[in-house]
Amino acid sequence: MAVGLGDHVHCTVFGNHPKKDVRIEEVANELPPDYQGLLKEVADDIPPGYNVFTAHTCRYHKRPFYHIAMRKGDHLVSLVITRRQPGEDFNAADVVASLNTSGIPVHSAGVQRYSISAFETKGHLAYFVSDLAAGDNGNLMLSLGPMVSSYLKHLES
Repeated sequence: MAVGLGDHVHCTVFGNHPKKDVRIEEVANELPPDYQGLLKEVADDIPPGYNVFTAHTCRYHKRPFYHIAMRKGDHLVSLVITRRQPGEDFNAADVVASLNTSGIPVHSAGVQRYSISAFETKGHLAYFVSDLAAGDNGNLMLSLGPMVSSYLKHLES
């Protein structure tokens, strides 16, 4: 969980980002071509009240991340995706049963004031990290997680 949390805090919380929301077309080119379609799908499916304010490729501890950051009121939310490295797996005991009903095993944690929901595909790790209540963060995962998982699996095939 530290992988996704670290990038969220480094980039979204302490990073230099626009103070206003952006149009998806303004930031789509800041992601690699394979991930630009994901940004469009996220923007189409994002629940009411959430607004994208940046999407980009960034690095944290020399590791590349594909990052879509949103606001919901004063809360900051990140969808952080990175390529899975050898030996990286989530602990199966941390799967949250209620989120597992979405068809993907979801791992959940709370660290200080942050809520983290994450899943893995064959080649990626994906995290929803926010300062929202754990239930709200989980609901965002329920809304967007299956679509993100499907998109990443399509990239891997």
